[in-house]
Amino acid sequence: MKTTKKTKTTPSVIVTPAVPVSPGGYTIGLDLGDRSHYHCVLDATGLLIHEGSLPNDRAALAELLTRYPAATVALEAGTHSPWISRYLTGLGAAVIVANPRKLHAISRHERKCDRRDAAMLARLARADVALLHPLQHGSAQAQHDLLGIKLRDALVRTRVGLINN
Repeated sequence: MKTTKKTKTTPSVIVTPAVPVSPGGYTIGLDLGDRSHYHCVLDATGLLIHEGSLPNDRAALAELLTRYPAATVALEAGTHSPWISRYLTGLGAAVIVANPRKLHAISRHERKCDRRDAAMLARLARADVALLHPLQHGSAQAQHDLLGIKLRDALVRTRVGLINN
């Protein structure tokens, strides 16, 4: 009599991304800078179709999304990420703001450059959004209110310092 050995199979885990993949299948990695941004565009199959630099202004960002409508855009949190993420979302893009403190694939790489960072952001967003450890920026009003609180705190500290001296 022949006995068959039963093997356990583990079910596949399906992870649903927090941000849906764009209908056109484009994924854009955007490495932000003060004067210019470097971008990397992947198609639905993961093929690099365009990369380059663009100035840090609304017109250039709008032109990028005109070429790649309804794209998924991945960018790291930083100085310009709040307004850029709100602006791109308003233009119809699905925006993922990555937490730079947890992106060791980018921050700890020994050969760090804008081109490589943009490509890594695009590839991570295409593979699994959870790898980017996404975060959500506050609203423009919340950002404005926080700035007011910080300015008032600095003013009070300065006044106290002057009085105590």
